[in-house]
Amino acid sequence: MLFRTCVVVQKVPIKEAFLPDTLWPHIQNLVLRDVCPDWYAAVVRRRLPDPTTYPPMHYTQDPLLCGIFDGTTLGSALRAMPKLRSVTVWCGEDTDHGLPWHVLQVILTLPHLHDFSCHHYRFSPTADPSDGLVLDAPLPLTSFRYKLNAYRPVPRAHDPEKDALSVFLKACHAALEVLWLPTESTPFHTMLSLEWPSLRELRLRGEFTWDGDPLVFALRNMPKLRLLKLDFALLRDTPRPIWPENHTASYSWPELIDLQVSFPCIDDQLYAHLTPTLRRLSLRFFPHRIIDSWCTQWKRNWRFPSPSAEQLRDILRHCCCPDLKHLEVKYHQDGYEQHLIKDIASLFPSLKSLKILRYCQEGAADLDMEKFGRLLRPLTALRELSLHLDLEITPYPVEDVAFGMYMFPHGSAQELEEALRKIADVLARNLPSSVGVIKFLQPWMTEDYKWTVYNIIRGENGEVQPHAEYDVVQNLGTDASTTHCDTGRHMDMLIALEQ
Repeated sequence: MLFRTCVVVQKVPIKEAFLPDTLWPHIQNLVLRDVCPDWYAAVVRRRLPDPTTYPPMHYTQDPLLCGIFDGTTLGSALRAMPKLRSVTVWCGEDTDHGLPWHVLQVILTLPHLHDFSCHHYRFSPTADPSDGLVLDAPLPLTSFRYKLNAYRPVPRAHDPEKDALSVFLKACHAALEVLWLPTESTPFHTMLSLEWPSLRELRLRGEFTWDGDPLVFALRNMPKLRLLKLDFALLRDTPRPIWPENHTASYSWPELIDLQVSFPCIDDQLYAHLTPTLRRLSLRFFPHRIIDSWCTQWKRNWRFPSPSAEQLRDILRHCCCPDLKHLEVKYHQDGYEQHLIKDIASLFPSLKSLKILRYCQEGAADLDMEKFGRLLRPLTALRELSLHLDLEITPYPVEDVAFGMYMFPHGSAQELEEALRKIADVLARNLPSSVGVIKFLQPWMTEDYKWTVYNIIRGENGEVQPHAEYDVVQNLGTDASTTHCDTGRHMDMLIALEQ
């Protein structure tokens, strides 16, 4: 249907320009993209030490609050869109710009709205609990995605955000099926106290500093979970278990199919309680440890405590998931690597994709790739293998003071690429014949990384050709998914509104 999805690029207040009312009856999905001068001015102000050099604000006196969305005008328009089901608000990811509570209140209380996404805007960062911070419950909303740039500078959150989110979650928890939250703004006290009878997808992402009750106290009230992603960046050397071993209880998530946990703990009971329904398991760092050398640029003191191969082996042995299709693991090299790889092949015989990210101490021996490939031969359904081997010649970006950026040593990326081509040849001859794709993480441009894809070319009789094929690249970097507004739907119309 024409006009089903509209993206509005808003440069001026909606009182001055907005969608023509002739389109309102047709719109089902509305994306409001803020490109007003104030959000950029807010970015610049954070970088300038001298207030006398601050750029002017045009539509607001408070850099934390966006002034182009008037609650009364916006509410009248949205209520006149009878088919409206989804609203997404989007702002530049590096800003500390937020939506006022009265604007959020207008959107969240729409009786026909089911999906609300807030990308890079702060959620009522200056709300006052004593000044009308209320919502009528229950709300019909079934999906709420609140997404901030994971690498944003401080302040990572504002205290009023937790108050506003607490009020919001109390009003909609019974109906919510999808919930995304930045951990710094998450009101964990509220989350742990509520029932979540309909929740099927939970994603928490950011610095995790909660020291209250274990997170399993919230998860136990989510019996219908199908997807759980916990991307926690750590500020301490010891990760906290989701389900401590001294907590004796019986919880289960019979519909869980996708679990992602950063920094798994060996004494976490969660893995022993996973059901055979699980199809995807990711035990990974957040962010990717390979970019931890950049943390000084972001002024973050993130830690990367990694399990050894032996510890990871013990964690996986607690998982009873024989039908697992996709596995991603990261570990620190030790003398148990071959045992770990052998156990992966026996514990998860149905794997279709396997991603292994290996980290080593300086001077550690590289893996015997021929033996590595043979250990994976029992995985006869395996289609794709992704590896970061942390070879001795793997370059890491170093700061170039003259250019003010991080760069790879000259020629180091090419040396690694040649070594990986040879490894791809060895693996192609020793992996199960079902494998068609091998990927390696390797440097790209000045300070970034990519997944380089090698397609295995086989002859008519199954013989492997002399070289794997260098094919597609996929930028890893600092998570490209945070750099754009993803509505998840086909865009029918884009309208730019400016004077």
